[in-house]
Amino acid sequence: MNYNFSCHLRRWAEVDPDREAIRFEDKRWSYGNLNNAVDETACFLSDSGVTRGDRVAILAMNSDEYVIACLAVARLGAVSVLLNYRLALAELKYLIEDCEPVAILMDADFHAIRKQLEESIADLRGSFILHSENNDFDTLSTLRVSSRGKVFQDEILGVDALDRILYTSG
Repeated sequence: MNYNFSCHLRRWAEVDPDREAIRFEDKRWSYGNLNNAVDETACFLSDSGVTRGDRVAILAMNSDEYVIACLAVARLGAVSVLLNYRLALAELKYLIEDCEPVAILMDADFHAIRKQLEESIADLRGSFILHSENNDFDTLSTLRVSSRGKVFQDEILGVDALDRILYTSG
């Protein structure tokens, strides 16, 4: 059996594109709009050098952009490495060195430690701000405009393919 988690979103975008998929603060995303944002983000990440099987570290709090990033990474057939934002810098660096990501997506709140985290990535192909409360940064939502209207076909993976890495304290 072959599979990709993001296929479910594409299916709902075809079946009921105007139905509300997610809501974050005052933003509402229909399945159609969410699917388009995931496609555009996947295209942008692909153009940045992220490919099937690559690991992408995500250091962020809950947001609509967090959901989009996770689905876009899945659509690429890449592996999301979800990092706990409560960890100390040394712990984050250890996890990054362990999982060997090629890109990191982070909220603007973590910009102060961005350089140190980037230095822990041997083959860095991209470091992007995922979400920001103000306009001090180019966020992934503004960067994906370069891929507006593009479609990224889901990478179909085997059922034993790695999709996500979650580090726990246990």
